[in-house]
Amino acid sequence: MNSNRKRISESDDSTEDLILKEETQGFTPNGTLTAETPYLNYVVEMPNRSDTSLWKHINKCLVIVVLILISLSLLFICLYMHAEHKLQTQQTKYKIVEQSKYCTTASCVTAAAFLKTSLEESINPCDDFYLYSCGGWLQKHPIPDGKIVWAIETVLNDELENKVKRILENSSITEETKLSKAEYNVYKFYRSCKDMKTIKNLGATPLTTMMMNVGKFATKQNNVEMLTKESLTSLLSKYYQHTLSDAIFSPGVSIDDRNSTNYILKMSQSGLALSLFRYKENKTDKVVNAYIKYLSAIAIKLGTKDNLSEVEIREIAEESYDFEHKLSEIFVPPEKLSTIEMTYNKKTLEELTKMVPMIDWVQLGVIAFKDTDVQITDAEPVVLITLGYFEKLNDLLKKTSKRVFNNYLLFRMCYFYASFLTQEYQDLSKGLLIALNGVYSPTPRWKQCISSTEAHMGMALSALFVKEHFSGGSYGEANSMVKAVRESFKEGLSNLDWMDKKTVSAAISKADSITQKIGYPTYIMNATALDESFKGLSYDKKTYFDNIMAASAFGHHKALKRLREQVDRSLWAMTPMEINAYYNPSGNEIVFTAAIMQPPYFKHDYPKAVNYGRMGSIIGHEMTHGFDNDGRLYDKDGNFRAWWSTSSETAFNQRAKCFVQEYSNFTLQGIQMKGNTTLGENIADNGGLKAAYRAYKTWTKRNGEEQLLPGVGLTNDEVFFISYAQSWCSGALKSRIIRQVNQDPHSPAIERVRGVIMNNKDFADIFKCPLGSQMNPKRKCAIW
Repeated sequence: MNSNRKRISESDDSTEDLILKEETQGFTPNGTLTAETPYLNYVVEMPNRSDTSLWKHINKCLVIVVLILISLSLLFICLYMHAEHKLQTQQTKYKIVEQSKYCTTASCVTAAAFLKTSLEESINPCDDFYLYSCGGWLQKHPIPDGKIVWAIETVLNDELENKVKRILENSSITEETKLSKAEYNVYKFYRSCKDMKTIKNLGATPLTTMMMNVGKFATKQNNVEMLTKESLTSLLSKYYQHTLSDAIFSPGVSIDDRNSTNYILKMSQSGLALSLFRYKENKTDKVVNAYIKYLSAIAIKLGTKDNLSEVEIREIAEESYDFEHKLSEIFVPPEKLSTIEMTYNKKTLEELTKMVPMIDWVQLGVIAFKDTDVQITDAEPVVLITLGYFEKLNDLLKKTSKRVFNNYLLFRMCYFYASFLTQEYQDLSKGLLIALNGVYSPTPRWKQCISSTEAHMGMALSALFVKEHFSGGSYGEANSMVKAVRESFKEGLSNLDWMDKKTVSAAISKADSITQKIGYPTYIMNATALDESFKGLSYDKKTYFDNIMAASAFGHHKALKRLREQVDRSLWAMTPMEINAYYNPSGNEIVFTAAIMQPPYFKHDYPKAVNYGRMGSIIGHEMTHGFDNDGRLYDKDGNFRAWWSTSSETAFNQRAKCFVQEYSNFTLQGIQMKGNTTLGENIADNGGLKAAYRAYKTWTKRNGEEQLLPGVGLTNDEVFFISYAQSWCSGALKSRIIRQVNQDPHSPAIERVRGVIMNNKDFADIFKCPLGSQMNPKRKCAIW
């Protein structure tokens, strides 16, 4: 293998054997001399016995010789034993030293096995660190049939789902079991989803009943009148009341970015079933054509009482798509929604009414908040996230017929709610999924039901999961790592040469103020508190569709009620079962779920090099989000305001351009990356890994170098960087890459590794990559 990396190799030196030869001394068993005694091999004339003085002299000589020989023998034996003891001592010490170099605990062996088998050592890490780190894993984990992506995260998610399945399919759980009401409702919801007999008996009735409450499909001949303010508001009101879903706009209540202690009403663009980039194609595009066919197939399958022909249904499905296409033309693209500066546009409902007079916004607000104590007037403040969209929406609505808009709402209901009916309705989407992904594989019913249960009963389901599978030791170690990475990040801030001292001081204060949430919210472990959080929600375990609507209504109204309340800082935006982490700029907080704190990402007794390379880089990533192109605009209290000096802001923007250019030059499977869209995530990736590595090196300075992983032949510094890269091992089809590049703020996994590694000087030094090599370019982008 052509590699410039410095390696630690295990010793293969053999032990040197000492061969000691002992000559025969010529003594008989009784101690007398024999004729063969080599030391007396000469002729002696026997003396006369009567000559006593001579005889006595001879006897004295013999005694002296014997004593000398005995002494020499004893000396030789002593020397031999001493040498043997010394050799054995040296060998023992050598073995102890060798053994102490390596960590042989079960966790170390497991970590070493994962790391080693995931490598592709025939690749030079200085040429392609991603394939070097993940090549072995990719070979052993090909994308399964019917899947568009297969990554470490998806493998872990499969394992998690199987754990949850064992919990939820425990048939011994009854209403009498010692569970909180909320926890038992989890079982009721899951079992209603699995009850295919009842679902089949109900057929399409739940959806057709909902649709009849909104309207009926109308053909071109039946209705040609244009929308009016009254008819449009009426249609939207009925749609919202019966579905609690969005159409043409998406309302919600969230933290006011300029006053993080209060909630505010927010609205953004909505109404497309496909990704925005799909609408750039014409109707002959395979995805567009498949989508129109799918809408038609659902309408036909539902067997509406309108007696429409298949041809007529196809016509109105095309009209519905045409309306969506026109909506897409006024949508604000993702790259113009990447920072709070672009999205915080505060108005009142009165101002919104002037902007879009075709809709009675106050009336819709009154309907939305009717089950709350909130009073809505035209003075209600509202943040328009996609201002440009609302500025153009009225012109589009004025040119739209009532028939088209009515049909659009009905098709939208079909699209989103048919999946809660029988399997045959799900099967109708096969053609669309093949067009979108190139492959198709139906999801097993139990997996669908776990996903639905988590979506609607997430915190209660998480309580069951945490009790079974979250180790208490994980919290302590993760908490220590967050502290260490925070100190490392602050150290990096102190050493910046492009930021003035006043802004550095404010940045350090913000880093100090970041709060951390690890594992799960504590209230879910308290039965009373958990039940209180679901107060007012009840299920009929035999009607899955109704359970879906009940859970949706409960969650929706619970969120709306917050509008007049003070912000609750204890709330989580994710359930503990999601394999994820996030930074919340309005709360200036970082959150790490219980699900992500599992192998291979993290284990409390993994070597520090592994934990810091994987979990440490995740911690650093989320912390750096507080200082990316969007997060930096919030102060330490989570308020959007100007706290940077002009010179520091200018320097930041110049450095950010480097990342935009670098990532925009990456191509994957012939697809160009979008550096503008992914800027925030790329900044977080780069800064996060640096902070994690500094934190790891600080740990080794304080505690000494830790033992090496056995059998991998790598230094701990090398293990750190490989561990980071291996957390992103992932295979994806081209269809997945296309979708990700066009709608995801994250770069594809392979570029998340390559981009970060190419900018990291520590990596280049540790792996001894020549300057100018693929992974060590001369130009490096850096902010934090």
